[in-house]
Amino acid sequence: MRKEIEFEETTNPEEFATAVVDLANPGQVLTDTTLLEKEMILPKISLPGHYANDKYKDLVFHFVVTPIFNSVIDFRLTASNQYEFLTFDGKTIDEFSDEFIARCADEMGQDFDERSTETTYHIPAEDADGIDIQFGAPSWCQYKFQRELNEEEKKELDRRSEEEEDFDSNDFDYNYGYETDYTDPGLQDENGEPLEFIAQLNEGGIFGTYYLFFSPTTRLVRQFFLCT
Repeated sequence: MRKEIEFEETTNPEEFATAVVDLANPGQVLTDTTLLEKEMILPKISLPGHYANDKYKDLVFHFVVTPIFNSVIDFRLTASNQYEFLTFDGKTIDEFSDEFIARCADEMGQDFDERSTETTYHIPAEDADGIDIQFGAPSWCQYKFQRELNEEEKKELDRRSEEEEDFDSNDFDYNYGYETDYTDPGLQDENGEPLEFIAQLNEGGIFGTYYLFFSPTTRLVRQFFLCT
């Protein structure tokens, strides 16, 4: 089921261990800080895995701010919960030209100018105006990675809803009759297995929407950026 959680800052050290973290030292979550030093990417929010699923309670995921023209960035989550960079829109670091690096840095200038200067910790709140993260299922702001339900599926969905049958109706978009298509290669890991949705960052000092997916088998973390 979709679940949207708003977070507010806490200064209680006893709550830090399970809190969402707005990073002032983003390099600590990367195995190699080269792309950070070149101002191409900026790790922004660290998310304890238990918010997504209890089975991920020992994992920590990270939302990474990227240039607006970036669609997908891949990392490997290490045993120490750091990100090992893999590809940026399919390119490895060895494929980056000087012009591409400069373009990224130029696009990221404002993000680095406004980066957090103090690490802050955030916990769920009833009503907060800060970090907003969605769990359970993504709400795509574009039709990418979705498939349209056929007429039979739409009728079945309506029937189950009308009869108040217990099922995960929030995985579907009733307005448009679409659902996430996990047969899309973009939502599969290196072995062709479907990725698992972790979270969607809606608000948190960022532009656009970031989506995190994970492979528990290969520990691939795939982040998508979309905006309308």
